[in-house]
Amino acid sequence: MAADTRLTNTQQWEALYTYKHAIALYSTQDIILEMANDAMLAFWGRDRSIIGLPLDVALPEIKDQPFVSMMREVLNTGIDNIGKAIRADLEVNGTLQTFYFDYEYRAIKNAAGETYCVMHTAEDVTEEVLGKEAIRVSQERQVALEREKALNEELASANEELNAINEELKETQLRLSDLNNELEERVLSRTKALVLSEAKAYSLNEELATTNKDLVSLNEELASSNEEMLASNEELISTNEELNDTQRILSTTVSQLELSQSRFQNLVREANIGIIVLVGEDLRVEIVNKTYGKLIERSVNELLGQKLFDIIPEAEASFRPVITNVLLTGETLYLYDVPYLVYNNGNKIEGFLNLVYQPYIDDDQSITGVIVLCQDVTEQVHAKFKLESAYDQLRLSKEAAQLGFFDLDLVNVTLEWDDRCRLLFGISHKDVITYEKDFINGLHIEDRERILSIINTAFNKSVSNGVYDVEYRTVGAEDEQLRWVRAKGQVYFDDKDTPVRFIGSVLEITEQKEDEQRKNDFIGMVSHELKTPLTSMKGYLQLLKSKAQKNQDVFTANVLEKSNNQINKMTTLINGFLNVSRLESGKIYIDKQVFNIVNLLKEIEEEFIATASSHHIVFGSVSETIIYADRDKIGQVINNLLSNAVKYSPAGSTIKVACVTADNKAMVTVQDEGMGIDPKDIDRLFERYYRVDSNNMTAISGFGIGLYLSSEIIERHDGTIGVDSLLGKGSTFWFTLPVSQA
Repeated sequence: MAADTRLTNTQQWEALYTYKHAIALYSTQDIILEMANDAMLAFWGRDRSIIGLPLDVALPEIKDQPFVSMMREVLNTGIDNIGKAIRADLEVNGTLQTFYFDYEYRAIKNAAGETYCVMHTAEDVTEEVLGKEAIRVSQERQVALEREKALNEELASANEELNAINEELKETQLRLSDLNNELEERVLSRTKALVLSEAKAYSLNEELATTNKDLVSLNEELASSNEEMLASNEELISTNEELNDTQRILSTTVSQLELSQSRFQNLVREANIGIIVLVGEDLRVEIVNKTYGKLIERSVNELLGQKLFDIIPEAEASFRPVITNVLLTGETLYLYDVPYLVYNNGNKIEGFLNLVYQPYIDDDQSITGVIVLCQDVTEQVHAKFKLESAYDQLRLSKEAAQLGFFDLDLVNVTLEWDDRCRLLFGISHKDVITYEKDFINGLHIEDRERILSIINTAFNKSVSNGVYDVEYRTVGAEDEQLRWVRAKGQVYFDDKDTPVRFIGSVLEITEQKEDEQRKNDFIGMVSHELKTPLTSMKGYLQLLKSKAQKNQDVFTANVLEKSNNQINKMTTLINGFLNVSRLESGKIYIDKQVFNIVNLLKEIEEEFIATASSHHIVFGSVSETIIYADRDKIGQVINNLLSNAVKYSPAGSTIKVACVTADNKAMVTVQDEGMGIDPKDIDRLFERYYRVDSNNMTAISGFGIGLYLSSEIIERHDGTIGVDSLLGKGSTFWFTLPVSQA
């Protein structure tokens, strides 16, 4: 199946884990997190245990945020997505917090121009965004102050109008008082005249009626004036209430603005991005913080009140035109990865910056300067260069190694193969690949059951920890070509140990296997050809020994006996090579039958007690144990273990042979009192042709094929083989076989 898209396993990425700036890599439609360095993990508040998971599984809080779909679009279209100050709500230390990031999602393509990976770089610009917000609040404060000034002027005007109404009311009251006094005088005068002359009564009554009419008219005028005064008072009360509400709002706003102004000043002073405010045509420094000073290796006091380009004239050609454009247009300008170069006392200072140029607006809304925010991204830019170089090296290494990649999503039941993996299964089309149709059917019929069993074991975390490493044959779906491949992979599990992802690589080893087959064929042929002359030599030696014994030639008889023993050793060695050749060619035959292992052990006991007089061999009592196996092959394994015990333990020592049954398995053990085995050699002891490298081994013959053959025979009986040993104390070799249920 296909190669491991997990880039974190490649040495080229290791140097990037410790970079200061945040970098991550994603692959497949599920946006699998292939690599994230320490800076990116710090942004997320996570550790490396999330590597290999889909991003929305690693960071569940982003499920309803746009990032996964944005990366998937880059993966599908091959078009980079670069943005500024995007909001991200991340759970850090158990608390959901809001951050702002400048980001790049870049499509990583192979030689054919196909996108198969997304490179994500990010810079935390939260403080920069907050700084802009503080500037905006400061400008709003100016607007609010202007509004307060206008409302105060309106209040003063209303008070003047109220004073005018009060003056008019006073005049009306004085007029009413004069009219009352006049009326009293007229009534008194007419009353006196009435007393003096009744004749004038009629005339007086008419005059009184006229006066009453004047009084009614005057009262009506007074009532109208009172109504006007009441309306004016109500309007004045309403205006005062509005003014009081406005004053309360303005007071709250002013307090908030003063707090924001204080925070803004602290933010500017302590911000880890450079901030400088330049005013006037000569661009004098009005505000500057320490971080900006560090960028050009100057102190704040050296910069304040000075013309910036008098201090760094070498930067004027690059940056003044940009500042002039912002002053003329009034538009904010964003620049990224901008190189800069300045000098201080002959020392060159250079790097890369992300820059924001924003107009500085005065109280009268005129543009009097520019605010510049500077972020040092030198390390990030250098890291990008190294990352691109490392990725090119990785791509070339993959192409040179001719590795294929596979990715089996066990949740969505989808399988992805790259072009190389498709080729190894004889597929040329670009259609969707399935596990059953393409992978299982592509396995050689003789390997299919074995490989599926190994995969099922890999899916069991407690047994395999998800490790997968096998060799098998494929038969091309279209070209029907037989190929040998080696597949290595890793199964990933969720928190319930359920397998969710199976990712790995495949490498063609057909040529290697063919070389091994030719070698095995040669060994088999040579071994077979050597057996005939050895058999003849053995017969001749036996005849000569018999003749020497008849002639009572003891010396010759002993020499011939030793020669016969050497012939036996050579025959055993040749038979071993033949068995290895047959085993690896798939021609070794396992003839299973039901038998009692007790009888087999008795036969071996009788043979060894008669031939191995140099050691004390003890066979423990064995109860009846029925197994289903190849009797000769199992006997060969026991004989091999006993021969090794004799070979590697001192003469006169005890060798114990035992057989016990438990959990439906028979375990045969051979324990010696020999030299023991170094722990570093135990894991390789059953490999073909492996021999322990030790001074004690120089006088002991052998090619290291006996234990290899024994392990292969036991494996073909669904058993296990192993050794427990202490250096200098001896070893216990053992193997297990299933007990027959028949």
